[in-house]
Amino acid sequence: SNTSIKSIDIKGYNLNFNKNARTFYLTINKNDTKLDIDIDLNDKTSSYEIEGNKNLKDGSEIRIIVTAEDDSTDTYRIIIQKKDTNYVPLIIGIVTLVIIIIIVIVLINKKNKNNKNDKIKDINKNTETKKEVVKTTDNDQEKTKQMPSISSDTLTNNVDENNDYEDDDHLPTDNDEEEETRMLSYAERVEVEKSLNASTNENEPVDDLEKTKTMNLSSEIDKAFYDTFN
Repeated sequence: SNTSIKSIDIKGYNLNFNKNARTFYLTINKNDTKLDIDIDLNDKTSSYEIEGNKNLKDGSEIRIIVTAEDDSTDTYRIIIQKKDTNYVPLIIGIVTLVIIIIIVIVLINKKNKNNKNDKIKDINKNTETKKEVVKTTDNDQEKTKQMPSISSDTLTNNVDENNDYEDDDHLPTDNDEEEETRMLSYAERVEVEKSLNASTNENEPVDDLEKTKTMNLSSEIDKAFYDTFN
């Protein structure tokens, strides 16, 4: 009465066999229509028969019917799943490759553009620098042209004027000599005035010649005093 199966081998495929199970699922290639199946039974006196192993399609069922010595039977089923050609991974791979190529091209173009812009900036910078140098040179030349040539006569006149100016600036306005002259003149005037007052107070006779000398001296003192302060 033993109808159990020890193993099921299918050429080209690996069936996940479990002795306690009665139904199995197997995915095969789309072009396969028949399988090469080898059955090993636990009891040598038992026998088996395979049905449905022709014109296999997606969803086909292969039945393995085991018959024991006492004519008891047990049926095992293999459900077929056809393997469709899946282009999705291929498409995804191609799209990914194309995207990577595009990104690489964009990065290369961007790098080349940045290098080109940097070169243009350097050229413009060098051009601006050259323009500034030329402009500075032109300005210096223009200033040189605008500056009049200095003749020897003009230089001599300027030196004389500067010397006159310096002499005027350094003329002592209130030096010791002038102070002494001013003080002496003032002292002389005081002395003369004292002498006149003394002569008047003592009622001493003063002749006309002495008065004339005194008046002349007073006039000279006044003139010296006036010249000193002006």
